[in-house]
Amino acid sequence: MVNYCVCGGCTNTSQSGHRVHHFPSRKTKRFRAWIRFVQVKRADFTASSVTANSVICGAHFTTECYESGDLMELNMGFRCKDRVRLTKDAVPTVHTDSTRRKQKAGASGQASDGASAGGFATGRQALHWKRELSRVKLGVYSPRAEVRA
Repeated sequence: MVNYCVCGGCTNTSQSGHRVHHFPSRKTKRFRAWIRFVQVKRADFTASSVTANSVICGAHFTTECYESGDLMELNMGFRCKDRVRLTKDAVPTVHTDSTRRKQKAGASGQASDGASAGGFATGRQALHWKRELSRVKLGVYSPRAEVRA
């Protein structure tokens, strides 16, 4: 099922490749903080508007909101981007007027070293890093072996 970001002006979805996060439990202060964040751009949004499919996309969170170990594993290729977790006290703080415009601008300025505009490795670069890390951990890694090849 496709999940759409509930923030006003945001058109990001889970299907378009964006990380999405479900609302926290209704019993927490964090839930009310998430509601207040959405209400800044959508005055009609209330706690009763939140359903099991209500999500906020990753564009509204800073990197400090994510578990640092999960981000490191994502950058190394060991974790899929859908499995990067928010910290227990994470609250969305970034209001984007038009995330689609920013994505188009970022797509034209992609880095040539294999990293995307968001700083995450693409498939081929991630596989290279993963292979190199496994060689180091197993003690098989030798810089001279790469020079010979």
